[in-house]
Amino acid sequence: MKHIIAAIFLAALLFIGSTSAEASKFGVEITGSDLLELCENGDDYSDGLCLGFVIGVLDISFDTRLYCLEKATNKQIAMVIVKWMRANPEELHFPAKWIVAKALFNVFPCREK
Repeated sequence: MKHIIAAIFLAALLFIGSTSAEASKFGVEITGSDLLELCENGDDYSDGLCLGFVIGVLDISFDTRLYCLEKATNKQIAMVIVKWMRANPEELHFPAKWIVAKALFNVFPCREK
Protein backbone atom coordinates (compact mmCIF):
# COMPACT_ATOMS: atom_id res chain seq x y z
CA MET A 1 0.00 0.00 0.00
CA LYS A 2 2.87 2.38 0.76
CA HIS A 3 4.17 1.91 -2.79
CA ILE A 4 0.80 2.89 -4.20
CA ILE A 5 0.65 5.98 -2.00
CA ALA A 6 4.20 6.93 -2.98
CA ALA A 7 3.35 6.51 -6.68
CA ILE A 8 0.26 8.69 -6.29
CA PHE A 9 2.31 11.25 -4.40
CA LEU A 10 4.93 11.41 -7.15
CA ALA A 11 2.26 11.68 -9.83
CA ALA A 12 0.63 14.54 -7.97
CA LEU A 13 3.97 16.31 -7.60
CA LEU A 14 4.47 16.02 -11.33
CA PHE A 15 0.99 17.45 -11.88
CA ILE A 16 1.59 20.29 -9.43
CA GLY A 17 5.01 20.93 -10.94
CA SER A 18 3.92 20.67 -14.58
CA THR A 19 4.36 24.39 -15.10
CA SER A 20 7.76 24.57 -13.39
CA ALA A 21 9.78 24.91 -16.60
CA GLU A 22 7.50 27.63 -17.90
CA ALA A 23 7.51 29.50 -14.57
CA SER A 24 11.30 29.27 -14.28
CA LYS A 25 11.66 30.86 -17.71
CA PHE A 26 10.11 34.00 -16.30
CA GLY A 27 11.92 33.83 -12.97
CA VAL A 28 8.77 33.44 -10.88
CA GLU A 29 9.25 30.00 -9.37
CA ILE A 30 10.11 30.15 -5.70
CA THR A 31 11.94 27.58 -3.62
CA GLY A 32 11.12 26.29 -0.19
CA SER A 33 13.73 28.70 1.17
CA ASP A 34 11.94 31.62 -0.49
CA LEU A 35 8.60 30.49 0.93
CA LEU A 36 10.01 30.03 4.43
CA GLU A 37 11.49 33.52 4.29
CA LEU A 38 8.12 34.93 3.19
CA CYS A 39 6.23 33.06 5.88
CA GLU A 40 8.63 34.16 8.62
CA ASN A 41 8.97 37.80 7.51
CA GLY A 42 6.27 38.94 9.91
CA ASP A 43 4.68 41.76 7.91
CA ASP A 44 1.08 41.57 6.70
CA TYR A 45 2.03 41.59 3.02
CA SER A 46 4.43 38.63 3.35
CA ASP A 47 1.98 36.76 5.57
CA GLY A 48 -0.67 37.20 2.88
CA LEU A 49 1.66 35.94 0.15
CA CYS A 50 2.61 32.93 2.27
CA LEU A 51 -0.98 32.06 3.06
CA GLY A 52 -2.06 32.65 -0.54
CA PHE A 53 0.66 30.35 -1.84
CA VAL A 54 -0.31 27.57 0.58
CA ILE A 55 -4.01 27.95 -0.27
CA GLY A 56 -3.14 27.81 -3.98
CA VAL A 57 -1.35 24.48 -3.56
CA LEU A 58 -4.24 23.22 -1.43
CA ASP A 59 -6.70 24.16 -4.17
CA ILE A 60 -4.65 22.52 -6.92
CA SER A 61 -4.03 19.28 -5.07
CA PHE A 62 -7.22 18.98 -3.00
CA ASP A 63 -8.80 16.14 -4.97
CA THR A 64 -5.64 14.03 -5.10
CA ARG A 65 -6.29 12.46 -1.68
CA LEU A 66 -2.59 12.70 -0.87
CA TYR A 67 -3.43 14.20 2.49
CA CYS A 68 -6.50 14.46 4.68
CA LEU A 69 -7.05 17.76 6.45
CA GLU A 70 -9.39 17.56 9.36
CA LYS A 71 -10.83 20.76 10.78
CA ALA A 72 -7.66 22.78 10.29
CA THR A 73 -7.87 26.41 9.22
CA ASN A 74 -5.74 27.69 6.34
CA LYS A 75 -3.64 29.66 8.84
CA GLN A 76 -3.06 26.55 10.96
CA ILE A 77 -2.07 24.59 7.87
CA ALA A 78 0.42 27.31 6.88
CA MET A 79 1.89 27.26 10.40
CA VAL A 80 2.30 23.46 10.24
CA ILE A 81 4.03 23.77 6.85
CA VAL A 82 6.43 26.39 8.27
CA LYS A 83 7.20 24.05 11.17
CA TRP A 84 7.83 21.20 8.70
CA MET A 85 10.15 23.39 6.60
CA ARG A 86 12.16 24.36 9.69
CA ALA A 87 12.51 20.70 10.62
CA ASN A 88 13.57 19.70 7.07
CA PRO A 89 16.05 22.34 5.85
CA GLU A 90 17.64 19.84 3.44
CA GLU A 91 14.42 19.99 1.37
CA LEU A 92 14.25 23.77 0.98
CA HIS A 93 16.07 23.95 -2.36
CA PHE A 94 13.11 22.24 -4.05
CA PRO A 95 10.25 24.24 -5.59
CA ALA A 96 7.94 25.59 -2.90
CA LYS A 97 4.86 23.91 -4.39
CA TRP A 98 6.58 20.53 -3.96
CA ILE A 99 7.58 21.42 -0.40
CA VAL A 100 3.98 22.31 0.52
CA ALA A 101 2.63 19.11 -1.06
CA LYS A 102 5.29 16.96 0.64
CA ALA A 103 4.69 18.60 4.01
CA LEU A 104 0.94 18.03 3.70
CA PHE A 105 1.54 14.40 2.69
CA ASN A 106 3.79 13.82 5.72
CA VAL A 107 1.87 15.81 8.33
CA PHE A 108 -1.71 15.05 7.29
CA PRO A 109 -1.65 11.46 5.99
CA CYS A 110 -4.92 9.79 5.11
CA ARG A 111 -5.82 6.85 7.30
CA GLU A 112 -6.35 3.54 5.58
CA LYS A 113 -9.87 2.22 5.95
